[in-house]
Amino acid sequence: MVRGMLAGLAAVLFINAHARDAGAANVCNAALDSMFVSGPNFVVPGDATRDTVRLQLTLGAGTITGSPTPPGPQLTLHRLKFDLDCSTGGLPCGDQGNVVSYGGDSTVTTDCPGVTWTTNVPGGGSATNEVVFTPSTPIVIAGGVNNFCHLEFDLIVVNPEPTSGPQSDNTPLVIEEVAGFVQAAAFADGDATCNNGLQAGNQGSAAIPLCPPCAGDECTDRVCPDDTTNPNAGTCVGTPKTSQPCTDSDNNVCTIAGCEASPTDPTSGVCVQTHTFATDSTPCPDSDNNACTTAGCNGAGVCDQNHMTKTCPAADECNGGCDATSGQCTPKTSTPCTDTDGNVCTIAGCEVSPTNSELGVCVQNHMFASDSTPCPDTDNDSCTTAGCNGQGVCDQTHMQCVKGLGCRVTGGGTVDACGTGDSGCDPNTPGSCAPDTCASPALEATHGGQVGAPVGVATAFTADSACIAGEWTHVRHIRPRLFGNFHARSFDSLMCACLPCPENPDVQGVVGALCNPDDRICGPEPRRAPANKICFSGAGDYALTNGRRESRSVVFRVDVEDRSEPGGTNGPPPPDRYRIRIWFVDPDTSDGLTLRQEVACADPTTEELTATSASVPTPDIDDGGDLIRGNQQIHPPLNKTCP
Repeated sequence: MVRGMLAGLAAVLFINAHARDAGAANVCNAALDSMFVSGPNFVVPGDATRDTVRLQLTLGAGTITGSPTPPGPQLTLHRLKFDLDCSTGGLPCGDQGNVVSYGGDSTVTTDCPGVTWTTNVPGGGSATNEVVFTPSTPIVIAGGVNNFCHLEFDLIVVNPEPTSGPQSDNTPLVIEEVAGFVQAAAFADGDATCNNGLQAGNQGSAAIPLCPPCAGDECTDRVCPDDTTNPNAGTCVGTPKTSQPCTDSDNNVCTIAGCEASPTDPTSGVCVQTHTFATDSTPCPDSDNNACTTAGCNGAGVCDQNHMTKTCPAADECNGGCDATSGQCTPKTSTPCTDTDGNVCTIAGCEVSPTNSELGVCVQNHMFASDSTPCPDTDNDSCTTAGCNGQGVCDQTHMQCVKGLGCRVTGGGTVDACGTGDSGCDPNTPGSCAPDTCASPALEATHGGQVGAPVGVATAFTADSACIAGEWTHVRHIRPRLFGNFHARSFDSLMCACLPCPENPDVQGVVGALCNPDDRICGPEPRRAPANKICFSGAGDYALTNGRRESRSVVFRVDVEDRSEPGGTNGPPPPDRYRIRIWFVDPDTSDGLTLRQEVACADPTTEELTATSASVPTPDIDDGGDLIRGNQQIHPPLNKTCP
């Protein structure tokens, strides 16, 4: 509905109605009027149903004298300013803060011919109090045409006016606004200019009336009527809520609080604690300390302690009887009960009967013992350990010991030495050559000996073990001379393993049996043996050149794999493998003994060191790879006991 005023709001009044040329008595006037064309009569800030109004500004030209003829008096509108909320003054007025929000350029409509409007705040909002409307092209209006065209946009009242402080005024329920034109120092910068060389400075005010804050309570509705035919429009009107539930404060569950009209104020409601009585058998507080008797309301506002009595199964290991606190039968759940099935892998426990939710029964397989819980061993095998499998079954082979595997090695050959230079290995085959990391590089190395004879007991680590016998040498070469000479006769560890190989991945070794029987690819055949891999470590003698070796001066580890026959790269693949790592560390010091333990052959299936300690240094010598020439042969251990 189009209205010329909003709840008694008059149209914009002219202020500073014209500009005058004192010498020639010429004047320049714009015409500006406003009306709210939609929205409530009384705005409720922040209420999406009553917080938005739409303002229409009527643009035109007033009296203009002293203009040339032709074309006659004309007014050119370059821009229009509108201040959203004002505490004092004209343009620009005192901002009252986050009170009125401009609806944004998307809400703008106009019938001004041939133009569109944009603003300095196209997205809208209340952060900028002065909205500047600019037509896409200046609007030229003949003098005296007061109602030339219109501009409309939305305004949203987001908050009430401040009632105190520098942004407040003496009309907190009326939001004042200012619209108009501002004269500039330079004619070309004026908001509205006439063709007589003067600027118009017309400004006008408008106002949005607000509803006062209307706060109801649980028994009273308070609203602000918007209908101006209602004599109470724009004020808070109270209406009592009758029979509406309200806060119970008498602590009597047998009475129900409800709203009733106030006997002294017909516009207000009050909360009456005895508005109605709770229905018969409504539960009420138990004060006899026996929850097996259930208290209940008697329908007349009184709590009867003996209103009902509970009957439960007799108390036993899975039933607790009637609980005096809750008044409920208490079948026990997950409580241990008598174990009668003799199975340590099942755990008896109480459960609720599937046919009676108030009865507890003892279930023998209530839970399964955790995986690896010991259980009776009945297979008389010392290398198997019985244990629960986590599913209620005693598995006689739950764990199996790994029997230490012994063997011995003979042979020797030539391998790549750690360092640069062509020794004959294939650098394109992974693991064929030694790494180029040695501080003491050599070209190639020769090695050989026998370890594990006359005695070779599988040993993860025993310093200078008497149960490992043999001798091993390793000589490094830079043609035409030696560049390192190693000899060992004392061993800390010896472990053997049966490994598959990529060339024949279907062959799997079995600990304690023949390794890869009838397989002449992965080894160790043709000599049958329980292993095709041997690892041994200990303390050795070493000379940096061909001089005399220094006794027990280094720590070492050797890994040997016996593959095809013969073992060198001149035979069928895969060739035998040999790797020696040497650390220039005194093996008889505390650090040396620790290093010997960390590099020992605990896991013979891999060349990787078992130790994860960051203290294990990079070996000073790391020679080996595929045998270039020679052969390694792994044999079964000799039938000789450890001294």
